[in-house]
Amino acid sequence: MTSIAIGVDLATANARVLALDVETGAVCAHASAPLPSPVRAGDGASTQAAEYWNVVRSLLRSVTRDLGDRSAAIVAISATGTSGSVVPADVDNRPVGDASLYDDTRGAVLRSDVEDAGVPWATGSQLARISELARRVPAHRYISTADVVLSALAGGALPSDASHFLKAGIDVAECRWNARALAAVGLSPDVLPVLAPSGSILGEVSRLASQDTGVPAGAVIVSGMTDGCTAQIAAGGVRDGDTIGVLGTTLVLKAVSPLQITSPVVYSHRSPDELWWPGGASNSGAGAIGAEFRETGRDLEDWGRAAAVHGPSSVVGYPLSGIGERFPFTDPRAMSFLSAPPTSRTEEYRTLLEGVAFVERLGLETLERAGVASRRHVAAGGASASATWVRIRASVLKRPIAVAGSEASSLGAAVLAAAAISREAFADTVGRLTRVAAIVDPEVDEIARLDDSFARFTIELEQRGYLMRT
Repeated sequence: MTSIAIGVDLATANARVLALDVETGAVCAHASAPLPSPVRAGDGASTQAAEYWNVVRSLLRSVTRDLGDRSAAIVAISATGTSGSVVPADVDNRPVGDASLYDDTRGAVLRSDVEDAGVPWATGSQLARISELARRVPAHRYISTADVVLSALAGGALPSDASHFLKAGIDVAECRWNARALAAVGLSPDVLPVLAPSGSILGEVSRLASQDTGVPAGAVIVSGMTDGCTAQIAAGGVRDGDTIGVLGTTLVLKAVSPLQITSPVVYSHRSPDELWWPGGASNSGAGAIGAEFRETGRDLEDWGRAAAVHGPSSVVGYPLSGIGERFPFTDPRAMSFLSAPPTSRTEEYRTLLEGVAFVERLGLETLERAGVASRRHVAAGGASASATWVRIRASVLKRPIAVAGSEASSLGAAVLAAAAISREAFADTVGRLTRVAAIVDPEVDEIARLDDSFARFTIELEQRGYLMRT
């Protein structure tokens, strides 16, 4: 009987549990269930009832029931959650109030205090969120959503992984809290968890948790990473020189490098093999494809096929789903634009697809100027299912793109757990347990025209003051 690793994913709307055969990479069982709906208010509040353990406990029972006798082969478990979410907890890491979610902005009143302490807001907003939560909900400790589940499995408080607290101004390399930043927002280190590197073995599943879930007592508990990082693991992009474009509602770019890159638009996670995963998130993406294209009765793939036949647009544009951009440049005033009126609806659609691809190229060039080489690019995210769009992206980047077989965070968490007990190098375990769905080559005849369009695209950005001339 081969060993099994479990991955737990705590997304905003749902929890998912996946069982992975650590020899073959086959998914043995999986289950999902909704989490309590977030409650959002006009003052910037975004909270959620912290029912994470109750939901996951039920899912684990379902998965181990489906595994039957094979559940005895579960040897490791890890968890992932949303970056920046915080839960007030007691001494055993049991919730004592609602979670403050990643998009709760009430802590923004402390932004100047965070930045005056030398911490960029991109890597300090969570610290302000913890401080604001501590003022409203006194607690013994403030932890991540993943901590709730892993500590419940252990039967007591465990250290937190550094990845889930990356945006709390910590020293990621040393897994240490920033004393100056804590003082700036009025937080005592006593109410914060001990930090551990991601992929570390933190403890074992207790007998009581085993009785509750069917997961064998003694299975190791592995410190997790945020859902963006476990999606990166699932996509297989963990070797030095890998870059990943995760295209969903927004575009997220990630890379793997020996260099830690930190800037107002880039933040870096630390991988289990001590490389750095710098990246940034744009407000461009599939969410910028206007509803008018969906309301015509035509399928978006039909629009895509027409855009492929049309070929490169004579118009360039920057598609944003709202006002403001955060990567590859930061400007709260940035707005969508088209350089000229498109000649047809098909050309307009093609312009939007190209515009997001130009943002992807600009982001990769931004990372390259910071010292991050890209030797292999991977496409992931729901919008990467569009064959037309991936082909355009490959043509804009002037190189092949590998399309990930999966970017499921639950899979990534299971692979992370498997890697902690593997005798292989981390990247080798990831490579063995993940797959590439396809390799998409650029449309050679379109490269030169798209190259010219990209040059016009950057000029448009410079003229609007979004980019500085170099």
